[in-house]
Amino acid sequence: MYKKPALMMTLVFLVALSGCADMPMLSGWLGGTEVEQYTNDVVVIKEVKVTPVPIVQPGQTLSLSAVVKNVQEIGFDVKRDVTVTIYDTCGIFTIEGSGLCGGDWTNSGQTCLFKELYPQTENEIIWRLRANDIKVEQSCNVGIEVKYSYYTETTSSVDFASQKEVERMIREGEGTSSVGKMTLGEGPVKLYIQVPNQPILVGDDFEKSNGILEFWAENKGSGIVDGGKVTYFKINNSVEGRAKFRKTLEDTNSYDEIIAKDYIKGAPGETDYSITMQLINKKTPKNTWIITPGNENIGKIRDRIYLTGIVTYDYKFTKTIKLTVQPIR
Repeated sequence: MYKKPALMMTLVFLVALSGCADMPMLSGWLGGTEVEQYTNDVVVIKEVKVTPVPIVQPGQTLSLSAVVKNVQEIGFDVKRDVTVTIYDTCGIFTIEGSGLCGGDWTNSGQTCLFKELYPQTENEIIWRLRANDIKVEQSCNVGIEVKYSYYTETTSSVDFASQKEVERMIREGEGTSSVGKMTLGEGPVKLYIQVPNQPILVGDDFEKSNGILEFWAENKGSGIVDGGKVTYFKINNSVEGRAKFRKTLEDTNSYDEIIAKDYIKGAPGETDYSITMQLINKKTPKNTWIITPGNENIGKIRDRIYLTGIVTYDYKFTKTIKLTVQPIR
């Protein structure tokens, strides 16, 4: 769970997209979405350096160090099971020993595991490398990989209004356009949830009143999502029962929540509305569903409800440094 630090960024999207069925559309009177977004990268590599020099001769040793920091503000959740791994020494170096870690060494000294990494704390990891006996000068971009699991939360507002209320506001010269408010929590992968046209007009039969719900995920960080897809996400109501979801207008089933998860075919709990969120060029395809009032009391006059979402994923990023083995001539 994140708390709300100072506002990082506000973007305003104005979308002209009709989305209500069984209602006269009021073109030009419908609002868009205002987005409040918090930090993308929550763990970073501040520095990678080598001591004493990046060019060595066969048999000589050097120390390679990386400084990793949790950049979240004090009060956020502790990051758990963060791994920092050295990889790809190109066969010209041998990891001779592990130096400083601050966590637990695993993977034969290649990986430093931090079971807990607190906000605003940083740790230095040091590996000792020995240059192998080679005959021709070779260079290698030795890599450091950081990997962790995380989740990002989203809240997004949706306004419902009765047709009579909207008509009254138009007659009296009041503005009827609603701007939805979406808050994207900390983390590199963001789950976007929006209803482009607001308010959703509610008629006498609330079950036939509906709007368009759009949702998708984006990788806004400097790394990549391990496996290329989110491991889980869910969208539901902050207060149960205030909105329902359908896949299409023709769908006769209404759901209290939308879940995307990789179910094993035929496994218990598999549903007909599970979705795989595969990222393509750092973004999943946009999903379009139908949102309706959850009960007859929503939109009697005008109501604002809040949708909540959560997306979980495994994330990794890398940094490299060029090292050279130079034989004696």
